[in-house]
Amino acid sequence: MKFLARRFCDDDQKDDSLNDFAAALEQPVDEISRARRNLTKNLGFAYLGIVALITVELIVSYQRRAEGNPVLGGIPMYLLLFTVSTYRFIKEWRKVLRKERGEPEPPPRKSYWEQD
Repeated sequence: MKFLARRFCDDDQKDDSLNDFAAALEQPVDEISRARRNLTKNLGFAYLGIVALITVELIVSYQRRAEGNPVLGGIPMYLLLFTVSTYRFIKEWRKVLRKERGEPEPPPRKSYWEQD
């Protein structure tokens, strides 16, 4: 859109309304795509960290001739890390989708004792 604004307006007679309109159209798309990009990047780093943790533990255990036994003991922790990072990703993804649709944030939940 900015290209069209520059192409059809002379330098002497710039119409800023078209530039403002183009910026207004591009801003929400850029913001949403940036949020999606950051979200997928964070998820990738989280999963990569979990895989790196398992790999380092495997390397150390094979150097000490323990084969894969220490890694088996850490399976509940790896599953917990995977579950927590996936849960966080789903919550943030739903937040981005809610922002795309223009819905407001849901009100915070009250505890049992704070309810009326």
